[in-house]
Amino acid sequence: MIVLNKTRIRLMSILSFMVLLDQAIKLYIYHNHMDKSLDLIFNFIRFEPKFNRNYSWLNNLFDWQPGLHTVERLIYL
Repeated sequence: MIVLNKTRIRLMSILSFMVLLDQAIKLYIYHNHMDKSLDLIFNFIRFEPKFNRNYSWLNNLFDWQPGLHTVERLIYL
């Protein structure tokens, strides 16, 4: 039982750290690189950040406008 709790605490610590790191990277890009673009591999892969206002990366990628309630229902499924 004690080992299970230590494992759970360690897992939650790692996940929390990864979430914080992800958010820190997003804030850094938002504050320092939103107006820049960079070709990484011969115009095949490009770093060109844009703010996602469509609730998910798929909506942003395909420019869908389903609305917040539709996205929330899909997430709950």
